[in-house]
Amino acid sequence: MRNVRVFFSKKGEAIFISHLDLMRSVTRALKRAGIPIWYTQGFNPHPYITFALPLSLGYEGYRESLEFRLEGDMPIADAGKKLAETMPPGIEVLEVMEQDSSPLPILFADYRIVVRCADGDFIASFEEFWSGQDIVVTKKTKRGTKEIDIKPDIQILALKTMDNANEIELTLKMSAGNTKNINPALLIEAYQGACQTPVEIISVARTGLYNEGMAPFGSDLEGERWIHKKQ
Repeated sequence: MRNVRVFFSKKGEAIFISHLDLMRSVTRALKRAGIPIWYTQGFNPHPYITFALPLSLGYEGYRESLEFRLEGDMPIADAGKKLAETMPPGIEVLEVMEQDSSPLPILFADYRIVVRCADGDFIASFEEFWSGQDIVVTKKTKRGTKEIDIKPDIQILALKTMDNANEIELTLKMSAGNTKNINPALLIEAYQGACQTPVEIISVARTGLYNEGMAPFGSDLEGERWIHKKQ
C-alpha cells in the first residue's frame, strides 16, 4: 500500500461544489478510473481520502491537495492519467505523486480577492483602515465564537485597480493550516464594519499553499510522480 498525493485546481462552476460533495466526486472519479484505493477497516468501510486544507465554498483553488492510499502495483503515471480523465468539469489534476514521507504542515496561503466598491476611493480608504493598530473580528470556532486580531496574520502583497475602475484586486498572504486558519473574507467584513462602506466580493482564489520557510506545500516530498502536460 502506497500513499499518493494529488495536486489539483478547482475553478469555474466547480467552486460551488461543497467540500463534502467534492469528497464524493473524487471517490466516484477514483472508482470510474479503476484505481485500487485502500478502504478503512471496521463495520462501515469507506475510502481513505484526506484533503490538506479544505477550500471554502465559492473559492477558486489554483493548487489544492488531497491524499489517498493506493493498493496493488498500478504505476503512478497510469493512476494520474486515469484520474485526470475522470474528474468532473472544473477539477483539473495537475500532479500525482507517491509520497515516501508526510509533507511539512501548511502554515500560510496566498489569496487573490477581487472586490467591487461603487463609492469613493477604495484604495485610499482601505490603506487608511489598514494603517490602524489592530483588526479585531469575531471568528467562529468549534467551541463557539471569539474575538481575535487578524492583522498580525495578514500581509498585503498588492492592492491595485483593475480595468473596471470600480473593481479592486487585493493579493494577500495569510496564516493557514490546522493551527491557525484565517478566511480572507474576514478582512473585507472588518473593513466594511469599520468604514461603513458597502463592498461586494466578486471572487476569491487561493493561489498557493506554503509550509515553514515559505516553501510551496509538498515541495519537500520525493517519490515517483506524474505531471499533467497540457496539449
